[in-house]
Amino acid sequence: MFLPYNLHILAPLSLLTIICSFLLFSCDDSNDLPKDLDVAETVYIGSADSSMYISNYGNTADKEGRLSALDATNGALKWEFTTKEAVAASPTVANSVVYVSSHDGSIYALDAKTGSKKWEHLLSNNVGQSYSSPTISNGMLYVGYSASIYALDAATGNKKWDYITRGRTIFSSPIVVNGSVYVGANDFKLHALDATTGVSQWEFSTSSFIQSSPTVVNGIVYIGGTDGKLYAVDAKMGTKIWEFKTSGPVQSSPTVVDNVIYVGSDDRKLYALNATTGAKLWEFLTGDRVYSSPAVSNGIVYVGSYDGKVYAIDATTGIKKWHFTTENIGGNTVESSPTIVNNTVYVASRAYKLYALDAATGDKKWEAAIRGLIFSSPCVVTKKGVVYHSGVSGAQL
Repeated sequence: MFLPYNLHILAPLSLLTIICSFLLFSCDDSNDLPKDLDVAETVYIGSADSSMYISNYGNTADKEGRLSALDATNGALKWEFTTKEAVAASPTVANSVVYVSSHDGSIYALDAKTGSKKWEHLLSNNVGQSYSSPTISNGMLYVGYSASIYALDAATGNKKWDYITRGRTIFSSPIVVNGSVYVGANDFKLHALDATTGVSQWEFSTSSFIQSSPTVVNGIVYIGGTDGKLYAVDAKMGTKIWEFKTSGPVQSSPTVVDNVIYVGSDDRKLYALNATTGAKLWEFLTGDRVYSSPAVSNGIVYVGSYDGKVYAIDATTGIKKWHFTTENIGGNTVESSPTIVNNTVYVASRAYKLYALDAATGDKKWEAAIRGLIFSSPCVVTKKGVVYHSGVSGAQL
């Protein structure tokens, strides 16, 4: 793995949570909108060649990947950039530059308007996979690849430092708060690193892999583990505050709004918990695993499920408002996390489709065919340059 849910201000990308509500206007006809309303302009999404082999854990054969830029109002393709292997991570946009990583071992910086390459940095010559989405903060880019965390100069791509974990592929996307980089790893640990030097500040141990991404709110780091638990950890000390046990691995990333945590689990459920105590407020049962990270806007939680559906759920009661079933083309799981801009939900299914849905009703505004399987989540940029990004982290930028 997204504000609607946590809204963060980009450039610098300090991931401090600001809760806000968005105006409920449709993006379908810009002529009917107030002149001062900022509307969605471009959607960016990564994909992997459709002929690639996908295992139960998302492992891929060596096939090319793509980053696509589409018109946010109608889904028309603006440009496409091809990488040597899959783009499974979600893109990030800062200062009119799109940053995205690929299984080919490189991180790319592209012109957001044209898709032309500004720079490319090879993170590693070793065979690996890139599910970690890049984060930009104070002119630095942070991303995981294989078993390492990297910090690069966002303007040039020059490496500042790297930190090697003792696990395998890093699925977790880093978050930067108050000079610290927080990221989960497959060495069973949540890591806190100095953002400038990469020196370890502390490690918090769990009992299994961490493929969820952290969210930091009010000095607390929230993260899920494949041991089935959601953890609340003190951001400065690395000590556990509380834990909540689900009945399956937690690969979804948590979202915090108004002192409530929303997170999915492989036990097919979406949970709402008290952020201070970890007490369960409600649970909602979907038809399959919930890898997708939830987004919250105007009192509604939006989340995808492996059952191929996108759900809208009342954030207070846990009662379903609507669901949308994606097209089944050889498997229509929704691992993508929703991104909400104004009254539109942007979300993808694994089966080659990006959708724009009405946030209030779930009605489809448009769909776009993407060349390849989609694990990535959409990043949306408005005409005024505001960036909305859910990614796999539950942190919308």
